Amino acid sequence: MSVQNQTPFNSYTANGATTVFPFTFLLLEAGDLIVEVDGVVQSTGFTLAGVGAPAGGSVTFAVAPANGLKVLLKRVLTLQRLTDYQNNGDLLAATLNKDFDRIWQSLQQLQQNDIRALKLPFDTPADQVIPEGAAARANKGVKFDGSGNLILTTYDPDEAQTDSAAAAAAAAASAAAASSSEANADASEAAAASSAAAAAASATQAETTPVAAPTHAAASKATPVDADEIPLIDSAASWVLKKLTLANVKATLKAYFDTIYSTLAIASTAEAQAGTDNTKAISSLRLREGLNAGGSAPIYACRAWVNFDGTGTVAIRASGNVSSITDNGVGSYRVNFATALPSANYAAALGGYAYPLQVDHIGSKTASYCDIFSFYASSTGGGQARYDIADANFAAFI
Repeated sequence: MSVQNQTPFNSYTANGATTVFPFTFLLLEAGDLIVEVDGVVQSTGFTLAGVGAPAGGSVTFAVAPANGLKVLLKRVLTLQRLTDYQNNGDLLAATLNKDFDRIWQSLQQLQQNDIRALKLPFDTPADQVIPEGAAARANKGVKFDGSGNLILTTYDPDEAQTDSAAAAAAAAASAAAASSSEANADASEAAAASSAAAAAASATQAETTPVAAPTHAAASKATPVDADEIPLIDSAASWVLKKLTLANVKATLKAYFDTIYSTLAIASTAEAQAGTDNTKAISSLRLREGLNAGGSAPIYACRAWVNFDGTGTVAIRASGNVSSITDNGVGSYRVNFATALPSANYAAALGGYAYPLQVDHIGSKTASYCDIFSFYASSTGGGQARYDIADANFAAFI
């Protein structure tokens, strides 16, 4: 059969329901068809119909591709010749036609690649090539010189925003001059303003576009430091690109939050002691003053507490502001405070009673420790003797 002038691909956007997608070109062999869904080549999950039909056929998916995905059916031939004609052999029309058909299909495939390539006019006097090696091409761009010849740029394209910023500034200056000289001509002024806005927008786009790709491709930094820089589009300076250090960001945020913190109402010592105002915060200073000042309604708090086993090797089960228990002998213990109390004038609460054992005596008291004792209470003779107790409790309030 003859090979018609055909485009060797069909492209569709799936809707999540359609399973059948036609192809409108001649397919001599099933292996010549490439099926892609969202750029991924599919090897299973579909059936093929219409191989050998001049007008094409169809691909039927077992499951409809998801809505919005691109479905691409394209004919891709491997550029090779497998048929070898023999001397004095049969020159069959079917074999010869198929061989020629594949040649023309290959040419159609190359034509599709050619029409999508960047090309110079036919009358270009010489080949346009870049002779430099890889090292010389690194971090360079491609442009045409004053004669229209292809050359490398002398700067990194990622730094193009610098030139764009200058262009934006020049456009703004030009617009300002035009506006000043034509202040009495409303129509001309409006035209100049429109032109300036378009120039500024174009310059801004040209300036910011090169930033996106290299920023996205750059390596991440988990812990920034004050000297690190962040790109910023300045709205107060015609939207030009500027840089902002992390130190600037922190200083700006501190100044902002300081204005919020300054509006918080802090309770006075008297208000903290009275405890009647639920709208004001109590600072650590007010809390300390309230704890130490006393008064008609002082703030009291447990400043240290502990539960421990006083038998054998003394062991703390749980505690608050108690660093250790010193074993001073049978039934004698010293509770050591991790942070000294404001004074020695605290109230000590003792507990731990499992008849006939009990903790019921306080010895020396300082702001740093308190001595306590446990006894064996005799039910017959009425006497007491010191005895280690397994469940001792102590708390200090001030």
